[in-house]
Amino acid sequence: MHGLNKEAIVYGLPRIDTTKTIINEICPAFLKPVKCEITPYRTLTGMCNNLEYPSWGSARSAMLRYMPPDYADGLSDPRTAKSGQPLPPPRVVSFMIHQDENDYDREVTYLVIAWGQMVDHDLTFASMPKGQWKRFDLIIPFFFVPTVRTSFENDFKSNSHFAFFF
Repeated sequence: MHGLNKEAIVYGLPRIDTTKTIINEICPAFLKPVKCEITPYRTLTGMCNNLEYPSWGSARSAMLRYMPPDYADGLSDPRTAKSGQPLPPPRVVSFMIHQDENDYDREVTYLVIAWGQMVDHDLTFASMPKGQWKRFDLIIPFFFVPTVRTSFENDFKSNSHFAFFF
């Protein structure tokens, strides 16, 4: 871990002001502080929608953690149970706690879901705006997280109602 302990990574690194270092020169525009103009409309990126805290809720901004991260290796490996076994997948835990009651809405059809998906994909796959946004080739390391099928998943994977789970 580059000689840093967990506390230094979680609490120390985020406090370092990199604006006066060489990192600032290669920092992508969306991570740099912005000056907001007061306009009657919200921005598509979410930037400046809150004038007091311009980046809150904006695209590509980090979310506030209520608890420090807890990885098995302190950096990126998923947590394990006290026994060392893999934890069950979050979707399985969620399903076990919140059972599907098949209580369908009587006011809207599945067409609303399809429309929402179309709008979501339209926004997700939209091209980047021109202007202050510039291309930034950033190599982000990919951390492979192996999944372990549980007996719950194996029992229900053939059921079409659960197909989206797995």
